[in-house]
Amino acid sequence: MGWHKALRSRWVLLAGAVFGAPGMLDNFVFWRRAVGDMSAGWQRALIGVSAGVIGLWLYAMIASRWQLIREIAREMPIVFWVALSFLAVMVALVIFVDKPTIRWSHPTLSAADQEKAHAECRMRAIEVVGASHRVEASMGREKYETACLTQKGFKREEVYDD
Repeated sequence: MGWHKALRSRWVLLAGAVFGAPGMLDNFVFWRRAVGDMSAGWQRALIGVSAGVIGLWLYAMIASRWQLIREIAREMPIVFWVALSFLAVMVALVIFVDKPTIRWSHPTLSAADQEKAHAECRMRAIEVVGASHRVEASMGREKYETACLTQKGFKREEVYDD
């Protein structure tokens, strides 16, 4: 039995089901409840392990159907493969590029007063713009909240968490 056949074993398929893409948010919620909040480093490590398991599963599926895939690939235009490669790079950038956390601080207010002012601005933004989950409404609330906090003398900081 070759090593690529061993990858198709039940254990790899089971690991793919546990760590895999279908229901990935449910899996994340399960692991968060099981182990608690994790640091960003542990989260990236688990994402890497999950990507490795998914990669092994994909390899096993592709290896077993390689002849069919080659026949289909010969018929596809080069533009399709370029677009697919571009999409893969964009997905990788979205997943692995670290985004800053926005923090607002006021030089003279206490922590409790800062929290209260921040909550007031957030609630006022929801009242004015609405609580819709659409992207336009979310961006409108963010702009309104930013203007409110800036008007009250808050300073915006972008912090990269590790």
